[in-house]
Amino acid sequence: MGDFLKYMELFTDFLLVERGYSKHTVEAYERDVNQFFDYCNSITGRSLTPEEVGKRRLRDYLGVLSEIGLEDSSISRKLAAIKSFYKFLLTHGYISKNPAGRIRSPKKSKKLPVVLSETEITRLLDSLEASGFIESRNKAIMELLYSTGMRLGELVGVKYGDIDLRRQLVKVFGKGAKERIVPVGKKATESVSNYLKYRIAKFGFPGYEEPLFVSGRGRQLSRRMVQLIVKRYLEMVSEKGKLSPHVLRHTFATHLLDNGADINSV
Repeated sequence: MGDFLKYMELFTDFLLVERGYSKHTVEAYERDVNQFFDYCNSITGRSLTPEEVGKRRLRDYLGVLSEIGLEDSSISRKLAAIKSFYKFLLTHGYISKNPAGRIRSPKKSKKLPVVLSETEITRLLDSLEASGFIESRNKAIMELLYSTGMRLGELVGVKYGDIDLRRQLVKVFGKGAKERIVPVGKKATESVSNYLKYRIAKFGFPGYEEPLFVSGRGRQLSRRMVQLIVKRYLEMVSEKGKLSPHVLRHTFATHLLDNGADINSV
């Protein structure tokens, strides 16, 4: 790790002094390179030097970024930062080979995933009413989807006993019935807690195996119903096409990575 930190310091100084890049741009480059090496280190279980990273590891990383729904433009930006880092090391004789040299940026898709800006999603969530059963339920759905990045089917399948508001955790079952524990943000926790007050007042205390989100008749919400709820609210802040719960999943992943999150935590 010592060599990597030394190389990173030299690289950022090069971008600031010789290239004349702004501090904001250099921080973005540094964040993107750090995310890549955090990924490599977490996969191998040890700190790798830049020369120990091969083409296959880089291709795997780009594949993971694509799988979580990151836009091609964001993937290309991250790859450009990694390429610049390795080119700098090679040019200055710190390494003897460049694994990123012939890696191509992803081709631009004709239809990129829709992602809301942080301003758009904040404005939307802050504007939602939460003063009745339906309103509080819908706000809790929106907050939970954005806070956790869970899929539509995962949200519909959450039971009352799966969510721990005190510890701010929720248990979800993903593809292949794989179970995982996901942290829940403060605002989403507050929204779910508020919704449960209205639900308990209307239907009584739910059993642990009962669905978390129910209709006005106390029945489990269908996937289609959640899709319609989310689409209606997203249309309040965006005119983009294909406004579905998956938009919140893409938005969640993009915002986490843009703010420096470890790729393996997304």
